[in-house]
Amino acid sequence: MERNNGPKNSIRQRACANCRLRKIRCSRTAPCSNCVTANLVCPLDTTSSRPNNIPKAPSLEEHAALAERVKALESTVQSAMGHQLNANEQNRHSSSELPSISTLLDRALVKRPPLVEGETSFKTQALHASQVEELKSPAAQQSPTFVQELANLKDALQDQETSGLGKGNVRSGQLEQAHVPDVKIPPPTSVMQLLQLMADERHTNLVLFNFWGVQNLENFRHLCKSTYFNTEPLTLTEKTSFNGTVSLILREIGTEDRPNIEPGVLSRLQDLCGKNFWEGVETYQVMSIATEEHVHILFLAVVLVSSMRTLPLQWSLTTAAAGHCLTLGYHREKRLLQLPSPKAETARRTFWHIYMADKNLSQRLGRAPTIQDWDVDAKPCAISSDNKQAPWDLALTSLIEMSRIQGQIYERLYSPLAKARGMEERLVESNKLDSDLRRWYSDWAQIDSSAAYGRDRFDMTFSPVNIMYHSLLTLIHWNVNYTESARDISGACYEAAHGMLRAHLTHYPQLTASGHKASAIYAIWVLHATSFTPYVAIFLHCVANLDCDDLKLLQDVLHTLENIGLDLQFSQKLFKLCKALCRIAEAFLEHQVPLTNIVTDASNTAHSLPQGPLPDTWSWLGSQITDPNAVGDFDLDNLDETFFGHGF
Repeated sequence: MERNNGPKNSIRQRACANCRLRKIRCSRTAPCSNCVTANLVCPLDTTSSRPNNIPKAPSLEEHAALAERVKALESTVQSAMGHQLNANEQNRHSSSELPSISTLLDRALVKRPPLVEGETSFKTQALHASQVEELKSPAAQQSPTFVQELANLKDALQDQETSGLGKGNVRSGQLEQAHVPDVKIPPPTSVMQLLQLMADERHTNLVLFNFWGVQNLENFRHLCKSTYFNTEPLTLTEKTSFNGTVSLILREIGTEDRPNIEPGVLSRLQDLCGKNFWEGVETYQVMSIATEEHVHILFLAVVLVSSMRTLPLQWSLTTAAAGHCLTLGYHREKRLLQLPSPKAETARRTFWHIYMADKNLSQRLGRAPTIQDWDVDAKPCAISSDNKQAPWDLALTSLIEMSRIQGQIYERLYSPLAKARGMEERLVESNKLDSDLRRWYSDWAQIDSSAAYGRDRFDMTFSPVNIMYHSLLTLIHWNVNYTESARDISGACYEAAHGMLRAHLTHYPQLTASGHKASAIYAIWVLHATSFTPYVAIFLHCVANLDCDDLKLLQDVLHTLENIGLDLQFSQKLFKLCKALCRIAEAFLEHQVPLTNIVTDASNTAHSLPQGPLPDTWSWLGSQITDPNAVGDFDLDNLDETFFGHGF
């Protein structure tokens, strides 16, 4: 068969790039009919045989026109939603332009009514201590010093009215305005410096990682990658959670300047992340809608707020987090077993930490907890097979049991139902709780931390547990048969209170040698997270027995409180109240016995006093504080409760 030697067909022109993208038939003319109809620049080049012609790059004018169209569309959408965004706020990059943390907490607290506290509250105990019969001495009224110290106590109480976060008048319209959170993630360069710092200083065994279980260093690296290299826009929840995690890490490792980091970077990063985090927390969705992500954010908030001054915010966050856990079923073992393994363990650990915060606040405020023990069958977190992680897990399991006892102290001794019982029945319950707490402390002492990850951090974090133990023991025996006399302090209560304050003084030299960070941790655990009832108990025993040894103990403890947690406001407020009680005791004893027998300064030596009965007819203090008409002047429901609060 002969070959066809005729002329070859010419190369057929391809469709233009615009038609190929739009997947329509092209007329293959220059310009093509479709491009002419759409008023587009046709990229078809009839003189080129290259099949991959690309569109001509848009001109600067076209870019500007597109930008104007996008801007107009954004403005239309925002107007339809009822929110106008200021152009200056869109371009904010410095943390100084964000609302301050105090402003955000003000916004949170001003909407909440004052908390009502029960008998386990340090506020209530301090008031009762100032009203005992032993202080109602007609003769004491003649002592100018005693009168002045009582006036100082009243000033201390009234001062809390004006030092709360919600001070000042707020127009109701301000409360009703919708708040649009503007949460940003921190600059990536600052976070990269933080990661490098953690690697250089080997911050792999933080309490945040090993005890709270929020992250570990490797997971934090992955979190940073997914945050800054995400193909999808970050949600408000994701940005809030990231800012909270960075804030907690910075709180633990400290923001002091390092040699390889520009001065002020870490403190600015902490400030920026803190502001963005609280901006995201105070939203309706996080506080009201129970999701796994919202529980995690509230958990971070509960941990962060433990070192802040505001008890109402602690209560709101903890009850919201506890309610979310109950809604999601994290308190039920069956529900946890239905979750995938990693999520199940995270949910379990998160639940138990929130459980501990809830029980601790119950004891602190004298109110029923949100989570009831009879409704919980979730198992504690499993103990790790890693010998270095196991001590941390054992500590968590043990502290869960301690929290259960804290909740029972309120339920079985101080709740309305318990108060309705007879004294004998309450004494039986007190002895049972005493036995349970002593058994728990014996088990705690068996935990061996010698092989623990970050042993120094472990010991620094949990060394105050013996102080917490004596404090709870004091509360168990506190005024089981309370009347209006300081002599109602039982021997068991006095012994426990004395043990707590002595343990505190023993721990203090070690604390001062460990530096500022150890002082802050101790302040949170002991001054803020532990009942300071022992100080009131020793005060009452001192007044009832004219005991200068007790006075010396009060003075020594007062001296230490002045130097602990200097930058934590609740520490300074606790110091102020304890100072008022100590000065009242000094003035009272000075008036009752010869001046040569009285210790008026913590540096002096105590002398024993004659022990004898005191008159029971004193009435002056009643006219100054305990008068029914005068009590109203205190307006106790509007005080800053953190000043008097004593449990976490």
